[in-house]
Amino acid sequence: MEVGATAKVARKTARRQRAPRRTGQRVQLTVPEDMWRELAGIARAVGTTPNDVLVRIASERLRDRRRASALRKRADERWLAFAGTSSTESANGGTAKRARAKRARAKPLSAEELVELSRAFRAED
Repeated sequence: MEVGATAKVARKTARRQRAPRRTGQRVQLTVPEDMWRELAGIARAVGTTPNDVLVRIASERLRDRRRASALRKRADERWLAFAGTSSTESANGGTAKRARAKRARAKPLSAEELVELSRAFRAED
């Protein structure tokens, strides 16, 4: 190898970090060309490998789905508590004031939680 070629190889390896070693299942995937080009571009920009970018994106998506599932469960629990409180209070002769007080103690979903919940429902369709 010539001296100039060695310098080129050294520059090329210095720019890109090696992806971190991971434990777990090894799989072989066929990634669509346009997706691979995008992954490679992101990898170049952050100094890692396209495979590392793919794993990170998959990890983020799984985390988002878990969060959306937890938000859905929380919203369902609150709705059931609200619906159950409203109907039980009136059926048991409770006052509307007591029912409002119970609903007021429940912490409402934040704007971010509502947006995430909305995205999760759209993603399932």
